Amino acid sequence: MQKKYFDQIEKGEKIEEYRDDTSFYRSRLLNKAQTAFKRYNTVILQEGYHKGARRMIIEVKQVTLNNYFTIHLGKILDRQNF
Repeated sequence: MQKKYFDQIEKGEKIEEYRDDTSFYRSRLLNKAQTAFKRYNTVILQEGYHKGARRMIIEVKQVTLNNYFTIHLGKILDRQNF
């Protein structure tokens, strides 16, 4: 994740994360029949791929699908490498 968006989420300014409606994300966010969402309690967001990258474990309130997936973020439960 880009630093700009990571920082906005960390400050509470950005409370939704978006993903394209692709087969890749459908396989991760929907059940096999693609009739219901899988239940996620948390998501791990990481700033980049470098060694020692900052990470946050964040509560997932809800996932919705319109033209794209929207992951509605809740409380930050843990911060790593800050």
